Amino acid sequence: MAWTAPKTWDETLITVADFNTHVRDNMMAMSTHTHSGALGDGSNLLDIGQTFTGQTNMALASNAAEMSAVGELRRVGDDLRYFSGTTVQLTGDADALMASSRTLGTGATQAAAGNHTH
Repeated sequence: MAWTAPKTWDETLITVADFNTHVRDNMMAMSTHTHSGALGDGSNLLDIGQTFTGQTNMALASNAAEMSAVGELRRVGDDLRYFSGTTVQLTGDADALMASSRTLGTGATQAAAGNHTH
């Protein structure tokens, strides 16, 4: 089945033949495309040799879903997290069970300054 230029639908009666040609067959034609899996052609890998210059802002959407791929970097709310087999929070004070950088202080999720007494 080949791709057919889509019909410009007007107020005429739609026949089964029109529907099959312009909807069914075109949907089937779109499903036959392939990708090689190479970088830039359907691969889920980034080109490691890629460099980005002149970037002033790279927005990272917030996504709280569990991470599973080593090397994954994700923003969750205002926090930046990295997955190395274990989720590590790179910004702010994470909950006490998550590895993270810590601010100094006496809070439950803060790091002790090292000059405290018990």
